[in-house]
Amino acid sequence: MQTATSAAPVILLASPDEVFARSLESVLAPAGYSVLRAYTARSAFEQERRARPDALILAKDLVNPEGIALCRALRQEDGVTPSTPIFLTQASPATRPQRIEALRAGADELWGQPMDTEEFALRLAAQLRAKFDADRARKEGLVDQRTGLWNARGLVRRATELLAQTLRDHVPIAAAAVGMEGTGAADAWDLGDRLAAGLRRNARLSDAVGRVDAAQFVVIAPRTGAAASARLCERLLEGLDDVLDDAATRVRVRCVAFEDAATTPAAAELIGRAVAALRDGNERA
Repeated sequence: MQTATSAAPVILLASPDEVFARSLESVLAPAGYSVLRAYTARSAFEQERRARPDALILAKDLVNPEGIALCRALRQEDGVTPSTPIFLTQASPATRPQRIEALRAGADELWGQPMDTEEFALRLAAQLRAKFDADRARKEGLVDQRTGLWNARGLVRRATELLAQTLRDHVPIAAAAVGMEGTGAADAWDLGDRLAAGLRRNARLSDAVGRVDAAQFVVIAPRTGAAASARLCERLLEGLDDVLDDAATRVRVRCVAFEDAATTPAAAELIGRAVAALRDGNERA
């Protein structure tokens, strides 16, 4: 496996099922991963703090706490960045409600058994490429240190990459600006941090989320046209009460969408149009 780092990526595999864990490790180790094993939730938590793995694979049937709760707790750890992949596994095929529950807990995916190990390894590699890109961006000063999201400079760079991709694929793209009304200088950054937590949870992995001001963010959503932009706004606002309390009523979102990437303005202008739409209270295209 080729990665952005010279050392083997470290994977923490936490499962009480020895047969399943050995089977998965037999796929990961030859692919170039260094696998740490944990048999309990407590051990997984301790090893995460000690080793800071690049990705985590957690069984749902862990106890004290069970896998879903452990995933939620790990997402709050400083060493688990927003781009650190967390995969949950379970012994039975995964249903849609179970996948939704896992995503809400902060997992990237829920895998049921029997597992297609080849697809699993490929998806893990893709997630790690994104993580290493984010890690490199953080070191290069493209990431907002308070939230782990792109800063304004990093968002322009990532948006430029997404625009190039959508141009090649001839697919639509949208930009949504999200901000808070009535935030004073004293509380804008704190409220913005909390808003960022909600946006990070609600955005898709393919979306690029960036902080452009203390309590203002822009989300670049590839493959999202005018028809889907309303759903994009709804998705970004879902569950913000959990992180903002009564302040969630002060959140506004506006979206601009382009059906053909060939007609889309450059990244900086695309972001600027979304911010202007938020300021003016209008949707623009």
